[in-house]
Amino acid sequence: MWTLLLVGWMLLPGCWALTGPEEIRGYVGGSLSVRCDYGKSYTDYTKFWCKKRYFVGLCSDYLYIEIPSSRLMKTKGRVSIADDRRQLFFTASIVNLTEEDSGPYQCGLRVTGWSGWHEVKVTVFPGEFLICFLAP
Repeated sequence: MWTLLLVGWMLLPGCWALTGPEEIRGYVGGSLSVRCDYGKSYTDYTKFWCKKRYFVGLCSDYLYIEIPSSRLMKTKGRVSIADDRRQLFFTASIVNLTEEDSGPYQCGLRVTGWSGWHEVKVTVFPGEFLICFLAP
C-alpha cells in the first residue's frame, strides 16, 4: 500500500518541489523574470527553464536553459538563469521579447531519474500602451 502511495506521489512532478507564478506578462521588446522557489533538499540539483512542447514534461530546444549545481548563473542567447541557494529560489529571465515567446513554460528541477516542474503561462503583448498628453 505504501509503495503505491509513494509511486503516485512521485508521478505528480513539481507539485511539491517547486512553486512560482501561474502567469506572467510582458511586451514585445521588453523583458520578464520569473522566480521559482524550491525546497532546501533541492539546493544541489540542476535547475532549468524552458518553453514547453505540447507533450507533458517535454521541453523545446527553443528558449531552453539549465544551470548545473556547480554554477550560480548562466546566460544563453536571450535567456538567463540565476540560482540563489541561500534563499532557495532561482530566477529565469528573457530579454528582447517577441510575440512568439508567448506560451507555456516550465521552471524545473532535474533529479536523477525524474524531473519536477512548475508550469508558467507567458503572454507577450504586441506593444506597451502609452498615454500621451499634448500641450495645447
